[in-house]
Amino acid sequence: MPALDAAAARNADVRFLFVNQGESPETAARFLAAEQLALEHVLFDGTQAVARHYGTVGILVTLFLHADGRLAKAHMGEIAPEQIDAEIRRLERAARPANTTR
Repeated sequence: MPALDAAAARNADVRFLFVNQGESPETAARFLAAEQLALEHVLFDGTQAVARHYGTVGILVTLFLHADGRLAKAHMGEIAPEQIDAEIRRLERAARPANTTR
């Protein structure tokens, strides 16, 4: 989570949603406080609807979504900051019209 928190700070134009699957808001709040994380956009998915919707298994998954909500990539397990940045850039390139460059 610290790597995702840092990536969110570096990419103000990208929406990061932190979805807790199955734990109570109180449990999640204690964890975030212990880790000294002040995340924005923390959601609670007690029924694991997100995992069912995107067809992911297990917990600790990072989902990269297109702007329309389609799944671009699911990364299972811990993710390195460089991987986060690379996936964001890949999504940005995919969203650009073919005849423009950045």
